[in-house]
Amino acid sequence: MELYKNMRKGKLVHPVKSKLQEQLAGSGYGDFGSELVRYRIPEEITMRIKNSANTLKLDFRDEVIRRLCVYFIKKREVEPEINKYNIIDEMAKDFIISVDEYKKTLTQENENSLIKFMTASMYNVSFQKSDENVTVGNLHIDTIVFNDIKLTAQLHKRSVNAEIISRLARSLNLDYPDKNEVEKITKLQLLLLLSESYIQHKMRKI
Repeated sequence: MELYKNMRKGKLVHPVKSKLQEQLAGSGYGDFGSELVRYRIPEEITMRIKNSANTLKLDFRDEVIRRLCVYFIKKREVEPEINKYNIIDEMAKDFIISVDEYKKTLTQENENSLIKFMTASMYNVSFQKSDENVTVGNLHIDTIVFNDIKLTAQLHKRSVNAEIISRLARSLNLDYPDKNEVEKITKLQLLLLLSESYIQHKMRKI
């Protein structure tokens, strides 16, 4: 594959990056910008990505971005057609049932159980081990891809970096989400956005 001059120099664009930009632009999200993200990638994954980057004649960061974009596009390809209004009603009913079930546990436990639950929920976020050999740097990720990473990370109770590592590892193993997984994640992302919107609305009145 012919190595084109870097995009940042205002010259020709590498064909792999050009194709991905076309796919992202046609993903139905319209115009989008980019987000600056700091990454810490374990050595094992770093080495595999570098080998792939060498094959494609890309630098390391471009290959990381390419894999995150491909992961996002693969998700979009199997994303089911859903009626958001119906999904909102469905998730609202499930949430009410979940609240009722939790209220029952509160009556069976001591008065500190709610505080313990809130504390566990706030701090139960997975982070990378500090003693692990890692490659550190910064990336400019398309906003639509970053938002999907951030929302999914929140659902899994892990950092954005941990979600990036998970997606890179899965992409290296060609383990992309299937329709069932994407449908479940999409519903939960919608519920997360609705709950955050509700909280922000209430906070503005305080």
